Amino acid sequence: MRAPSLLLLIFLLVLSSFGCGKNDSPSTQSFCRSISELQLNDALSLNISINDDAKVRLAIRQTANLMTKVLEETPNKNQKDAAIISAFINSLADAVSNSDFDSPLERAAALSAVQQAFAASLYPAVDKFNAFTARACSPGPRA
Repeated sequence: MRAPSLLLLIFLLVLSSFGCGKNDSPSTQSFCRSISELQLNDALSLNISINDDAKVRLAIRQTANLMTKVLEETPNKNQKDAAIISAFINSLADAVSNSDFDSPLERAAALSAVQQAFAASLYPAVDKFNAFTARACSPGPRA
């Protein structure tokens, strides 16, 4: 579970620096609120021990559900990147849910398969989505 946790941690640390801007449209405000909900959930998730399988499964499923909500709130021009990230997190949640905690090799293989499936698309999508989120949700002037 270490590699997917690292990927999520990187994504979530970047998101943690964002907040909602003051003069945004209702749709942007809704998007930024969804990002804030995701941040809060993920901050709480960082305290979960990877040895507590039930809590890990619940946390990653909650993260996947919140990312789906973020996807729904993402403006059309940025939905492709959000969809890739959402699909990745949902696939991680499925891999964790469908693998046996008592079989670390099985779980590692399932998580590795998810990483390989998204290897080409995930990092570019995260970079673009994070840049968009920074522009949309960070307080201060926008370019």
